Amino acid sequence: MEPTFPSHVAQALERKGHKIEVAVDSMAFGRGQIIWRDPESGVLCGGSESRTDGFVAGW
Repeated sequence: MEPTFPSHVAQALERKGHKIEVAVDSMAFGRGQIIWRDPESGVLCGGSESRTDGFVAGW
């Protein structure tokens, strides 16, 4: 996990049997951006994580 990952969530995952390791450097992780279209309504949803210089915009 990244150092900023909520510890209560990591502990809950450990209780379910997951092995958790906290990374020292969060920059070693990738980054993500997504645009998703709801198949029923056609509505687009998007997100960009805080480590990127990207953003979500609509018009």
